[in-house]
Amino acid sequence: MASMFKNKRCTLERAEKFVSPVYFTDVNLYGKIYSETKDLTSLSVWSTPDRVPFAEASSRPDYVKACVGDQFGPTWTTCWFKVYVCLLSWGEAFFFFFFPLHIVTGSLKVAKEIADRFFGQRNAESQHTIAAIGNCHIDTAWLWPYAETKRKCARSFASALLLMEKYPEYNFACSQAQQLFWVKQDYPSLFERIQHYAKKGQFIPVGGTWVEMDGNLPSGESFVRQFLYGQLFFEKEFGSRCKEFWLPDTFGYSAQLPQIMRVKLSSPDAFFSTLETETRNLGRWAGELFLELHNGTYTTHAETKRLNRLCEHALRDAEMMCSVAYALAPEQAPYPAQELESCWKDVLLNQFHDVLPGTCIAEVRKDAEEINTRVLDRVRQLTDGALEKLFGTCDDYARGELVFVNSLPWSRSEIVEVPLNRDELSKRCWIEGVDDNAMQQGEQGTLVSFVASPAGYKVLRGIASHKVSVLAAETSPGVIRLRNQFLEAKVNSWCEVSSLKLLGGSKEFVAPETLANTFVMFDDIPLYWDAWDVMDYHLETRKRAAKQLLEPATILQQGPLQAMVKVKFTVGDRSVVTQTVIIDAVHPYLKFDTQVEWGETHKFLKVEFPANILSRRATYEIQFGHIERPTHFNTSWDWAKFEVYGHKWVDLSENGHGLSLLNTSKYGHAVHGNVLRLSLLRAPKSPDPDADMGHHHFTYALMPHQGKSP
Repeated sequence: MASMFKNKRCTLERAEKFVSPVYFTDVNLYGKIYSETKDLTSLSVWSTPDRVPFAEASSRPDYVKACVGDQFGPTWTTCWFKVYVCLLSWGEAFFFFFFPLHIVTGSLKVAKEIADRFFGQRNAESQHTIAAIGNCHIDTAWLWPYAETKRKCARSFASALLLMEKYPEYNFACSQAQQLFWVKQDYPSLFERIQHYAKKGQFIPVGGTWVEMDGNLPSGESFVRQFLYGQLFFEKEFGSRCKEFWLPDTFGYSAQLPQIMRVKLSSPDAFFSTLETETRNLGRWAGELFLELHNGTYTTHAETKRLNRLCEHALRDAEMMCSVAYALAPEQAPYPAQELESCWKDVLLNQFHDVLPGTCIAEVRKDAEEINTRVLDRVRQLTDGALEKLFGTCDDYARGELVFVNSLPWSRSEIVEVPLNRDELSKRCWIEGVDDNAMQQGEQGTLVSFVASPAGYKVLRGIASHKVSVLAAETSPGVIRLRNQFLEAKVNSWCEVSSLKLLGGSKEFVAPETLANTFVMFDDIPLYWDAWDVMDYHLETRKRAAKQLLEPATILQQGPLQAMVKVKFTVGDRSVVTQTVIIDAVHPYLKFDTQVEWGETHKFLKVEFPANILSRRATYEIQFGHIERPTHFNTSWDWAKFEVYGHKWVDLSENGHGLSLLNTSKYGHAVHGNVLRLSLLRAPKSPDPDADMGHHHFTYALMPHQGKSP
């Protein structure tokens, strides 16, 4: 059933788009109209000075033939036309569709009264002082590739300099250090002229960031690097740092941005100086400046987002390992500052607000994926080089020691696959406890578990067995039970979770008479911006996505360290999901390793987890912290958050316990009532007609816990 709560603007515009000759004609009613034309069989007219009803006019016998070019009148005459046209014979499934003409009448008197109220005011009563600042907003990439932006910057900045020469009072504000870096690199003489006018105060660098980045999806460290490398460039090339933040074009502003910047509102012109004296009268908003639009950017171009997350994590690990190696042996392991900076700048470039959000053309998407793939390769080389300096290298696994490094600042338990068979490991390592619970055959080696100290390492010399081994067993037809030392769960033939409990506890975390890990599909036709927007009314089209079960849930591994259950099924009209549910001996969650062959059109794929938890607020991870958002739609502000962004986790908790949903590469989330949703894939067709088509691989996890979220 459709929601009884409607947004007036969205509903009216949705109706307009249903018959629009411009937008979404591939799926709306206008696109189904039979477009073949036919000549009129006859056209006749009857004119009268009176205003007669239709019944009388249609029965008049004195219509005369009318032709193109005839004149009708005089003024206020009513002319009735009788039209005959021969239509094709249609079946009962076809309908006539007419566009009515609306005659709108209004009152000049009312319009004049409205105008008088506005224009009749004295200047001092209603007018403000406007600060005019030259600016040329250049998207670093959008409907054009990076290569074209470089040329556009040169043309635009050269035009601005000509205006400065002609009008000495003309000032020009320029953001995005990346664009000025390109000009310096490709047009050095133009860059020298820019520096000249910057010294005169006419060319004004603003913003302090490397690009005008997206305000939601980059990590906290990426935000810091935007300011770090942007301000370093402005300081080096123009002699000073920017004092104002400049991000007029983005799809939202993280609540963490103010404390990352820690600057007062001041600017290179008199406008902000004047505004500063009025700060006591300004309204203040606490928390994120949530943009009630462009919610689809949290999901579009999933591969771009996956590579961005991998790059952010890999750069953090590389900097840590290179720093440790340099601290211990500065001469043998010099810190690769320039290479890391170059890698960071490439990642920051791809965080531009039309690239990372997925609202660019296919050529830009491919550029971004190639750049980030190169960054990953180079960063991994730097990390491997630092580890070799720290621990040495050995190409022979049979002779060298196995070392596992933990880059996180807390103790960490893991299951890893080592490239040795069970017998070789038994000869090299002592076994603590029962041998059968210490190791497990993997796909290309042997699975073992270990615990690494915070920001430390572990040399594998001993292997400890687990008192509680992992269990996977079919307890009844179509029901598989999974268990480790933390939790127990039941999944059906589709790998949907019918039960989830902490081991030894009585609390059921899956809502009664529901299933968690249920794939759902939504129609996804926004009002205007295809890659940008998902509208609130898409929630009315929810339906179960899974259609045909190709391979029912099958147990692949049964422990003792890891158990796997695999399923394969179709979703939508042209897509296939292959999923492996994993439970291991050391992690307190169920992991869902998921692969999708995606081929839909204007569809939105999500996965749902109905929780047996009551809470009015859910907690989402954001940059350097977390934020709470409502789980209800009490107000229009709440309603606007039907699709929100989060980073690596979202949590729904009540007193004493909660349920967390973790992910490796997704950003779109929603918690409505007791249902947690993770947005997986969209299928917009503009500006990239092939957006997200093809193969996808991602992982998410479901973790019940005691206590509340952070």
